[in-house]
Amino acid sequence: MTTAAVLLVAALAALVAAGVAMVAEARGETTLRRIAVLRRCSVGTGLALGVAAASAGLLAADHLGSVADLVGTGYGRVVLAEAVLLTGAAGLWVVNHRRNLPLAERTLTPVRRVSWSQAVLGGAAAGTAALLAVVTPPVGSAWAGHVDGDLMLTGSDAARTATAEVGIAPGVPGPNTFTVRLGGFDSHRPIGVSGLRLRFEALDHPLGDAAGSGSGRSSELAIPAGSTAGPSSELALVPAGPRGVYRAQGSDLAADGRWRITVVASVGRSRFEIPLETVPRCGVRALPDRSAGLAARADLPGIGSLQASLTPGLPGPNEIRAAVLDPAGRPLALDSPPTVRISTTGHEPLALSDVGHPGPGQVVATTGLTPGHWRVDIAATAGGRPVHICFEALLPARPGG
Repeated sequence: MTTAAVLLVAALAALVAAGVAMVAEARGETTLRRIAVLRRCSVGTGLALGVAAASAGLLAADHLGSVADLVGTGYGRVVLAEAVLLTGAAGLWVVNHRRNLPLAERTLTPVRRVSWSQAVLGGAAAGTAALLAVVTPPVGSAWAGHVDGDLMLTGSDAARTATAEVGIAPGVPGPNTFTVRLGGFDSHRPIGVSGLRLRFEALDHPLGDAAGSGSGRSSELAIPAGSTAGPSSELALVPAGPRGVYRAQGSDLAADGRWRITVVASVGRSRFEIPLETVPRCGVRALPDRSAGLAARADLPGIGSLQASLTPGLPGPNEIRAAVLDPAGRPLALDSPPTVRISTTGHEPLALSDVGHPGPGQVVATTGLTPGHWRVDIAATAGGRPVHICFEALLPARPGG
């Protein structure tokens, strides 16, 4: 529930409570104390009406795209009914506050009668407000929660027409669910478009070299660094839920490495493109291990398997070990010493300089790591073929740290 909705409910509850209190207080003989209480209740009623009206206005501005939506949509008609009830309650408040309270020294009957009507209208407004929680608005909230995804991208087009949030789940090479939320650049309000699609371009390697890793398996390989971008692919998206949200599933994010994902769509006769760049998450996870701290084991299609560890798997100095095995389980001979890079959220990858290779297919390095998600990338060549493997690990915070 949004803040505006919470304020509306609270204000209407206060409005009804103040109306009931005025009815109860307006019984019996006129006294100075009774008149003072009625005046305080009237001021509280006015404040509650002001908060309720402002909250209802915020909800209308947030969820209605135009004035026509007031009568053309179910949500708009509920908002319109709420406005009518609040206007009626405000009119009764003016009558009570300006006319009936000055007469309270002679008679309390007009105050009591109008307060009853005010409480009834407040209750009706509360019931109408409850409908706003079950009726689907024509426009998703401009302040609604962001798109979810294990990999999140945001950007805007050069002409500042629109902004895009792209969520990719699970965010690893292979099949993924792509969710896009579009909004106006200035208004940030959700916008509807036509022909929305995502264009994928592999920046580190031709797509043909990575075709084997598009099957959803949890590893990446054979990525020749420095090669030109390969041919592009496109994925069409369809509306999903509130206005401005689109979704589709596809395997276009086919391999590890840098990718350019361009959001392409049209608004009326105008076409815009929002270019975004990302690197898929690694599909191999290091899990707690009694002997190594954190250990990762995974099949490497076309190569063999990976065995890796992070010891002790806690913040501070850690030893990174990895072994690449051939399909028969033997260490895979590498043509040259491998390179090891580590990276964490918000920081550029760091190449480790002191990397040992105690045996065929083996890598060992020591580095300091902080709490959080870390990714280890190992690049080498075997039999003249580029090989790229990776694994991710979560280092917990030290107890009491």
